[in-house]
Amino acid sequence: MKEFDFIARLRACAGDQEIGLDLSDDAACYAPPAGYDLVLSTDTMQSGRHFRETEAPEIVARRVVAAAVSDLIAKGARPRGCLMSFARHPNWHDHWLEAFVTAFGVE
Repeated sequence: MKEFDFIARLRACAGDQEIGLDLSDDAACYAPPAGYDLVLSTDTMQSGRHFRETEAPEIVARRVVAAAVSDLIAKGARPRGCLMSFARHPNWHDHWLEAFVTAFGVE
């Protein structure tokens, strides 16, 4: 799966995209409602450190979301989305990436 195909699949998980504009690039724009603060956090999950290289893609996706959400909750924020830094492992094939995206998009 090529980079922009992967991004397109992740973008489809974003639903109505009320929280981001043009998710086809490496940036998003979000204006919080009046009277609210914007809290952002990102982690890079590394194969061999945060999960085993042989870990199922569904487990990896859920760990990525859990790490992002827990950081926001620790700040007292109500999560509306997450930022993700993703580096493809050379052994991950299209089926692995497809399963990752499917699990990542599950609420």
